[in-house]
Amino acid sequence: MCSRSWACSFHVLPQTEHGHLYCRRCGTQWDLTADDPAVVAAVGAFATDRGFTVDVSHLTMIGRCAACAAIDEPAGEAIDSLG
Repeated sequence: MCSRSWACSFHVLPQTEHGHLYCRRCGTQWDLTADDPAVVAAVGAFATDRGFTVDVSHLTMIGRCAACAAIDEPAGEAIDSLG
């Protein structure tokens, strides 16, 4: 998991394979299960389009959550909690 200071920890031998979504503006994070339809689609696209096998247990996607994306801000001026 990642803290607002971007100090990440990785799960050693997690009970289930999963990744994470992390909002760089507010710091909220969510677990992504390997069977989540969006994860399956992304992993499949990388495999099909690039011949690349994704290790979901080390997958973290960083962006902005819906609530933060809805805030009217010029591009590039979001609070960047990653540093």
